[in-house]
Amino acid sequence: VAKSRLGEPTIAAGIAHVVYSSDASILVSPFLDGYGAGFVVGAAALSGKPRHVTLIVRRAEVDVGELRRMAGDRGVELDLRIAQRPLHAKIYASRDDLLVTSANLLRGSLLRNIEVGIMIRGGLPGVESVIDELTA
Repeated sequence: VAKSRLGEPTIAAGIAHVVYSSDASILVSPFLDGYGAGFVVGAAALSGKPRHVTLIVRRAEVDVGELRRMAGDRGVELDLRIAQRPLHAKIYASRDDLLVTSANLLRGSLLRNIEVGIMIRGGLPGVESVIDELTA
């Protein structure tokens, strides 16, 4: 169990780990702002290896074209999808790790808010089908 608060961005570190440590990750967050987008792209690009990130959001408060350009310039293949159903879940997943948390990909959630989450190492069977349902 991880908890974040002002000055202790543990959940942000968990999200960064999911993105950085795998060649492909799926991030589900109802809301995405410019800070959250930059955070995700930065974490993916840090490895220096090609990364594919799928972002599933309800609302993106960013210029999608600019976000894709920024990601491409840093060697990150970005697939941004808008959820077709009401979305409240926050799931950050790769083949090896799964983080379920209260944190959105927003500056306040990543740096300031009290957020709680659970990291499951080794992934979780069946999570792909749950995520697929969000964009069906």
